Amino acid sequence: LKRINAERYKKYEEELLEWNITLQNLTNEEKKIKKPQKPKTYNTISDEEVLFLPNKPNGWTYCRVDEIAELVSGFAFKSSDFINKGFYSVIRIGNLYNNNFDLTRNPIFLSKDTSKEVIKKYSVNEENILISLTGTKYKRDYGNAVSIPKGKRNLLINQRILSIRPLIDKNFLLYLLRDNIFLNQF
Repeated sequence: LKRINAERYKKYEEELLEWNITLQNLTNEEKKIKKPQKPKTYNTISDEEVLFLPNKPNGWTYCRVDEIAELVSGFAFKSSDFINKGFYSVIRIGNLYNNNFDLTRNPIFLSKDTSKEVIKKYSVNEENILISLTGTKYKRDYGNAVSIPKGKRNLLINQRILSIRPLIDKNFLLYLLRDNIFLNQF
């Protein structure tokens, strides 16, 4: 965790420097139209938050998911852009049912003409873990965590799905995300 945080801090410093340079090179008019987003900082879990969590094994520590993974929330694609057959498969909540990845459940697609910015930000692959963010209250049909099978390509995540790119062992993180300790907090 210390190594990851040190790497993250170094990356943040580099992104902040790049952001400042970009900002200095923009005119006031350009800043009004689309000001670049400032790099994200990361907050560690507080001692007060830990008080409400179950005891942990000796030598372990609690942390926030975004301390050990890169997170991207899905995009709210326009349903009018969906097509029956296409180049990009759009992953929706129903495709993460019961901790299984199933693109045959109500498949939808987008064409090759999809914006390059959208593709860059919302594409996922076998390196990612996906988790459903919403569901039915008290049914616990949310928080489904799945690993994308090897070889799956041209995948985009829809809204209410979180893409997690682990900075630790992927299978271990998937195991933790499916555990009741995480799900109860989630």
